[in-house]
Amino acid sequence: MRKAASVSFGLVFLFATATVSWAQRAPEDAAIEEAIRRQADVITLRQKLAQARDAEARKDLAATAKLYGDAYKLVQGIGSGFGIDEETSQTVAGLASVRLELARLAQKSGDLKEADTQVSLVLTVDPQNPAAHEFKKANDKALAEKAGQFPTDPAREQVAAAHKEKTEAMTKVTDGRILLEAGKLDDAEAKFKEAMTMDPENRAAFYYLNLVKEARFAEAPRRREPDSPRGSVTIEQACAIPTKRDVLPVPNP
Repeated sequence: MRKAASVSFGLVFLFATATVSWAQRAPEDAAIEEAIRRQADVITLRQKLAQARDAEARKDLAATAKLYGDAYKLVQGIGSGFGIDEETSQTVAGLASVRLELARLAQKSGDLKEADTQVSLVLTVDPQNPAAHEFKKANDKALAEKAGQFPTDPAREQVAAAHKEKTEAMTKVTDGRILLEAGKLDDAEAKFKEAMTMDPENRAAFYYLNLVKEARFAEAPRRREPDSPRGSVTIEQACAIPTKRDVLPVPNP
């Protein structure tokens, strides 16, 4: 009994020791994994910055903005204490520069709202940027002067939806035209009707729908041709049937 009790106590002690040891190592392992992840992100950050400089040299503003945006996300994820002060400065300066250039281009093209969006992104990453503050002040003034002349976002969305619907209707017209050329009148007619339901002012759908009707009208005599002999026989039989006058009693001379 004493031996069994000693063995049981020993197992409990070993299990408790292992549990305490695992509990102590778990935070350490998590910290090591986090450090490894951040080091990997530092390498990726430097790659993104190199790619952003190449895109900037090619005057590809869209790619430059995206790459600097990716780099900024990495900077935020890495945090301080990993020796990326220089990379952080390059990221903020590059992102602010390309976004401010996009804001100027948008303003020049008359899209003041897009210009405001771009300059606001600059001030998000670089709140003390004097050029961005000056640009936003002038852009806000232009927006105020043209207040009421810009459509609302819901109106823009409605226009985009209407354009999409017209495009889909025209696609159905194209499908119907191909089916009409192949002699598939029923399928073609269905496509044209769908197009007219989506876009009642679609003249092409109306035009091709009339062509379907004309094709059916031209096809009707050919469909009746096999029935013509049967019809003539029926007429002949009808002529051969005696009339009521023929069956009346003949008077006695």
